[in-house]
Amino acid sequence: MSGAPNVFAIDFGLSRRFKTKEGEVKEPRAYAGFRGTARYASLNSHQSLELSRRDDLWSLFYMMVEFLTGSLPWKKEKDREQIGKLKEEHTNPTLVQGLPQQMLTLLHHISKLSYREKPNYEFIRTLFRQMLFQTKENPVPFFLQELRCTNPLIVREHLSLFPSLSPLADFLVFTVKVPPGARSRND
Repeated sequence: MSGAPNVFAIDFGLSRRFKTKEGEVKEPRAYAGFRGTARYASLNSHQSLELSRRDDLWSLFYMMVEFLTGSLPWKKEKDREQIGKLKEEHTNPTLVQGLPQQMLTLLHHISKLSYREKPNYEFIRTLFRQMLFQTKENPVPFFLQELRCTNPLIVREHLSLFPSLSPLADFLVFTVKVPPGARSRND
């Protein structure tokens, strides 16, 4: 049916707390198994390593590359192991060639993050802000355009499903400007 709203379902059944009750990052398990959607999962997930905040950023990075380019080099691949091999081969500066310079900076930033390290969310917010405001007069982040959401509380609710992205939620909600004539699914 043309013009029908899309429904997005997210399953957090495989999510895991990464901090102890004392607020310390848990010790990584020796073997954690694969978790996530193969297309967007970090290389650490493909290698069955323990995931942390950096891995959420890898997933966001891969989604942004796909939204900005329309594709990923492993898009047509179905085999999870092959997707992992293609990510190893293509996760380098060539992947973001032709994209805003901030994507290369983001690639370098998350490439350096260790398991325990807290990402520099303010730095990432700055990169997003630069990228959004230098490319369009009325920016709507690509991953929020699909939601076609004009209600900032609903946007914040969607982003709250990704705990490690919550430091970016205020920025993303603040920058959403609804294009003229856009219809909200949440009104």
